[in-house]
Amino acid sequence: MKKVVATLSLVALVSGCAGGPMTKREAGAGIGAVIGGVAGTLAGGNNRAIGGAIGAGLGALAGAIIGDGIQGAGGSTAPQPPPMPAPPARPDPDAMPPPRPTRRVATGEVY
Repeated sequence: MKKVVATLSLVALVSGCAGGPMTKREAGAGIGAVIGGVAGTLAGGNNRAIGGAIGAGLGALAGAIIGDGIQGAGGSTAPQPPPMPAPPARPDPDAMPPPRPTRRVATGEVY
């Protein structure tokens, strides 16, 4: 029976790792399942397998709820996208250089 509980706990823990980095919710569910399974097995009395299964299920649920609360509070392990750059500033018309002087073609004077 201990092998069954250990195998189920290991499968639950490993299956949470598939498909990218583990979130706080998944880690909490895995840790809760292991702790709940062990506690349920120890407290199961005559039928330790059922105690372990119930403990693992309740532990996974409690761990997922706690991990979700931590993840929602800003403790996410997922990488955040970089902040968007500020739009380029518009040139200040007062800061622009004055226009170059031009010549009148007919008279040749500069204005």
